[in-house]
Amino acid sequence: MNVVNHPIKRSFVFFLVPDFTMIAFATALDPLRSANRMLGYEAYRWRLASIDGKPVRASNGVECAVNT
Repeated sequence: MNVVNHPIKRSFVFFLVPDFTMIAFATALDPLRSANRMLGYEAYRWRLASIDGKPVRASNGVECAVNT
């Protein structure tokens, strides 16, 4: 059996504040998602957080649920 040893995973927490800009958020998150897809394993993981654990509305009106 071949066992592939992947490097240590990197974790990020994105702290969302009211009226955050979606383009800045997507620009930070999408390269991590794309890298995971291209690598074929979860090298990067992330969680979304807010000050009160409730969803946060972006400047474009889209509301984002958070993990914590």
